[in-house]
Parts: sequence; structure tokens; C-alpha cells
Amino acid sequence: MKRNKSFLLFGLLAWLFTACNTDDLEKDIDTLTARVTDMETQMRTLNDNLNIVRIMLDGNKTIMNYSQDGGTYTLTLSNGETFKLTPGTIGGNYPSVSISENGTWVVGGTDTGKRAVAINGTDATITPQFKIENKAWFVSYDGGKNWEQLANGNPTEIDGITPNPVSEAKIEGDFFIIKMNDGKEHKIPVVKNLACTIAKDGLNLSDGVWLVAQESENTLKVNMGPNSQDASIRIITPVEWKAVRTTDKDGMAVFTVHSPAGANECTLVVELTKGVNTITDQLKVRTITDSNYADYLAGFDIMIGDVAINKYDYPEAILIEGVVTISEPGCYFIKDSETVKAAVSLNDGKMNNVILIADNKEERVNATAGNAFVSIVGEYFLCKGIHFTTTKTSGRWFDQSGATAPAKRVYWEDCSFDVPDMNFSFFNAGNAGIENILIKYCFISSKNSTNKNFIQLGGTATFTNITICNNVFYSKPGSISGLSLFGLDKTGATFADGGMVKIENNTLVNIGAKAALNFISVPMRPNWTMNNNLIWYDTEITNRTTLVGAGIEGQFNFDSFGNNRVFTSLPQSDATWRIADPNTVTFPEGKNFRLDVTPNITAETIFVYENGITNYALTPEYAALGIGAIVK
Repeated sequence: MKRNKSFLLFGLLAWLFTACNTDDLEKDIDTLTARVTDMETQMRTLNDNLNIVRIMLDGNKTIMNYSQDGGTYTLTLSNGETFKLTPGTIGGNYPSVSISENGTWVVGGTDTGKRAVAINGTDATITPQFKIENKAWFVSYDGGKNWEQLANGNPTEIDGITPNPVSEAKIEGDFFIIKMNDGKEHKIPVVKNLACTIAKDGLNLSDGVWLVAQESENTLKVNMGPNSQDASIRIITPVEWKAVRTTDKDGMAVFTVHSPAGANECTLVVELTKGVNTITDQLKVRTITDSNYADYLAGFDIMIGDVAINKYDYPEAILIEGVVTISEPGCYFIKDSETVKAAVSLNDGKMNNVILIADNKEERVNATAGNAFVSIVGEYFLCKGIHFTTTKTSGRWFDQSGATAPAKRVYWEDCSFDVPDMNFSFFNAGNAGIENILIKYCFISSKNSTNKNFIQLGGTATFTNITICNNVFYSKPGSISGLSLFGLDKTGATFADGGMVKIENNTLVNIGAKAALNFISVPMRPNWTMNNNLIWYDTEITNRTTLVGAGIEGQFNFDSFGNNRVFTSLPQSDATWRIADPNTVTFPEGKNFRLDVTPNITAETIFVYENGITNYALTPEYAALGIGAIVK
């Protein structure tokens, strides 16, 4: 049967190459390439054009400078942003985009309800963003975080798709005018060399938000441009914030911004007026607190992985003080009081949609499972800033006993664990499975473990994404712990197609199983990544140590595996460190399957020590590897 299939395939190929000459084939390829390039150009043009349309609708900007290259305009706005605008048709199959009478975006004939026009001087911050994927148009309203496919939005089909929504653009007097396909015109003033641009250099910015201390005075500078004679400028703030203009310097208007006490966030709007033109720039500013619960009450997001915890999505969060038992689903902030340290008990170990967050951002709070294992039975179990302990000494610590459906998210972020001589986890509850496992910025102390697994998967469950990044796994100096570290053991479990395992930037101190140290104990897929992990030990590991212990699915992808380094303080080491077993993996010519071990590297060479506490922050030479972490 195989020979018949091969003969048919060969015959079909032969017929194809006799039925058309190579010139025709090259023309078809050229046409397809041009069409793909044309669609990519349309996508960029649409996104660029809508950005400038939204700015025009705001009415709070002017054009400071512009240039034209063929049919494309490059516009520099008064707030320093630069946009390109290309009117007319490039191709002819754009999604339909317009503005409703209520000032909202209408995309694909549907009123999104998302504001496109400024209100009371406050800019509209939402601009639809488009992409082409799988031959279809997708739109995002949150800067590309989430996408939805447009109905009747196939870019390979002309019918039902409109031309470029910006049909025409021109300079007319002191205005730049664009015309939309619906016949409406929008214009923005051209005022050369007049700016209103907040200078962000030197500001403490996080995701575009200016972070300042509570009850502090902070300097903010605004560039007004050389054409700012006779202009007036001010900063509009809520009543609890104050902004006072001080002495101008270096062509900048200089303000002192006074922040309030407590958790507070606002948008500072800088408003400059000259003649009939009023232009603005704005910046979100937030006070820094040491309390996650205070941030929650103020409406801020507390991030655990990709999940935003806030009072709008989780309105009934509870602040816990003292010794408390968790027995119900909910979001819990845990606070150490002045006299009593918090000590959360995880009840009978059943965690059904529970979120645990330390109130203090700088210190972890205690949670214990007693002598029970912790069973994750709900859709999620999310933890941030928790120090976990247990009195169990055998079996496993976390599992899914009793779960009847897959968990969506199991996240530990900025947590710490004292792992006894047992498996940290064994997720094997039938076909329950977990879609996303995250272990990040955690500190795992493994004491005298003997060939135990950190993550063990079993049952008939399906797992999708596992992220183990920026953690420290450590055992005390002079002892090797046999925690088979990232051992993704599999006994019947499966990984979903398209799933991802990511093991990056972890620091391992005296971790090495007696038989073999396996980062991954299942066949590694080409898209999984294992990069920038640092391994250091001061006690001999005498056995073979293979990071990928069960071979590779398909060809080994060296782009997904790199810069993993092994160091030891020993003058020489008998341990055999290698990426994978050459008997199970075919390595490309010239690729070494061995990991280099660098001897005579003391802990002080790699790690920083302060005040008698081992601080696994890395010295500058090794800062690109592993993670820095204070371990007590």
C-alpha cells in the first residue's frame, strides 16, 4: 500500500511539472507573494490611519510638523507622537470602520459602544487595532491583548469588504483635513513648532504609569516648543493632587506635583493654550504603597500572572488578620498584625476557586496545610506572596483529588515553599487536568529529598501550558537534594496540541537527583523552551545528569534551548551533564549535546551575600542567568 501511494504521488508531481512550465509557476508564486504583501500593507495602513483619526476626533492636539512622501503623510503631533497616514486604496478589502453620531467606533457595521471622541477634554484612549490571521481580519480594543474575528472579514474575498476608510487627505490653509468613506470630514490645526509634550526621561514609569511616593513632591517637565510665546500652560488634577508651576528651565515648563496620602491614581492633563488653539498631553500617575489590599480598595489591579485581581472583578475580597482557616471560595488578602503573625490554615486541603494574596508587598505571610495535601478542585487556585509549609513527610503536597473538571489556572507567584522529602505535586485526577500552570519568582527549599518530583503529571488528564520561570531551587551548602526538579513526569497524561512548556531563568543551588536531574521527563516538543538556567553545586554529583530525559518529538530545536550554564566550586566534577541522551536525539552536525561545566566557581563569585543572609542575587557577570532571590 505504501508503494502504491508513493507511485501515485510521484505520478501526480510528474504530471504537474509537465502540465505547466516553470515560468507559469514563478508567475503564480509572484502573484501570491504580491497579494500577501498587499494584505500586510493594508493592515499597517488601516492601523496607522485609525490612530490619526482618533487623534483628530479628540480635538486636543495640533500638528507641529508634517512631511509627504508620495501618497503618505508623516505627521508629528503637539504631544511628540508621530503617525503616518495613507489615504485612498491599497487593495480594496478593508473592514468597514466609521464613527457613529454618538461618537463611538462602528466596526464591521456593529456599533462597538467604545468611545472614539474626547469628552470634556479627556482623550478617548481606545483605537481599534487590526490584524490578519488565517486569512481573516481580527480586531482588538485593548492594545492587542485580546482579539475577535470579524464576521465577513476574509481579506482574500473582495465582496462585502469596504475600501480604506480614509479616502482623501490634504493641507488646506492652517488645517490638515481627512475625508472618510462615509463622506464626513475631520480636520486638525497645523501650528508649527508648538508643543505640549510631557518629558518622561527620569520618571519612575511602570507600564506607562508614573509611580510616586505618598505625600511627596515630584518634578514634571513639559516641552512647549519654540513657538510658545504668549502661551499659557497648566496641569489639571483632581482635588487631592496639586500641581504648581515653578521656574522654567531649558525651554521646559517645570511643575511640582504634590501627591496625596494612601493609594491613589489619577490622570494628569497638561493643557497649553495659545490663541484659539488648546492642546493637551496626559500621563497617568499613581502613589506607591506597601499594601496590596490598599491598592485593591483604590481600584488598582494586582497582577498574578496574566490575571488582574481588582475590586470590580472580585468585589467581595476579604482582609484576613491573625490565625484563620480558609474553607470557602473567595479572594483573601492576608495581613500580619503588629502582635499576631498571620497563619492561614488551608482547611481540609480542598481549594475551590481560592485566591491568596499577601497584604504586605515586601514580606510573605504563612499558610500551612497541616498534615493534609492540598487538593485543587475548582477552576483556579492563585497565590501571591505566600510562604507555604506542611507537616506532611510523604506522598505529595498538591494534587487534584476530587476534581471533576479541568482547572483553568494554577498559579504561584512570589511564593516560597519548604519542601520535605516528598513530591511537591502530583496532578493525576482522572481526566481533570490543568490548562495553565505558573510558578514564577518563587523560592523552593528542598531539604534532603531523595529522587522526588517537583511537578508530576499523571492520570488520563490533558495539560496545556506550564511556565516555570525566574525561580530559585536550593538546598543548604554541602548537601545535594534529590528533587528531580522540573520533572514533568507523565504516566498516561497528555499535552494539548499547541501547548507550551517554558523553563527559563531559574537558579539551581545544590539540586541534583541521585540518578538523573531531568528538567523535562517527557518528550520535549520543538516549541517548548529551556533557556538561561543557572546550575551551581558544591557537593559532588556522581551520576549522569540529563536535562531532557525522554528525548525530543521531532527535530531538536536549538533555538529553544540555549545559555543554560553549569558551575561548581569543586576543582573538578565527575558528573556528566548533557542536554539529552544521544541515543534518543539526533543532533545536527556540529552541535554539542554536552553542557559545559565550569569548575572552581565559588558561591561568592556568582552570588551576592549581605548581612549573613544568603542572597542569590547574581553578580553582574552572571546577571543574564537565573534570578536574584533572598533566601533566609
